[in-house]
Amino acid sequence: MKQLRAMKGRQEGLTMISWVILIAVIGFFALFIIKLFPIYMEHFDIKSSLHSLATDADVRGGGGAASIREHLDKRLEINDVSDVTDDNITITQDDTGYQVNVTYEVKTSFIYNISLVVHFDDTVEVPAR
Repeated sequence: MKQLRAMKGRQEGLTMISWVILIAVIGFFALFIIKLFPIYMEHFDIKSSLHSLATDADVRGGGGAASIREHLDKRLEINDVSDVTDDNITITQDDTGYQVNVTYEVKTSFIYNISLVVHFDDTVEVPAR
């Protein structure tokens, strides 16, 4: 019992190896966040551009799919979106208006030869009138 108390009194904190492991784990997750943050910020800009289409009177006034695509392209250009091209945008007409779908993937390097791939698929309904 005395030996256990004596050992307990000498323990004061983390060892050097424990600190190195802790810093490595924190660094790994920090790098993960740093790499993904710009991707998700751009996705937020894309979603806000899509949702603004549904409330914009100019888009709802008519003009069809070409007008919707033109307005969306302008919004994406203003927001400096580079991950979405015209190939990623699909506009289909239904009974109530138009369905605007944006589907795209973003690939970014992570560590050495490991990459992160993030897939996004967003749809918004644009009423006809």
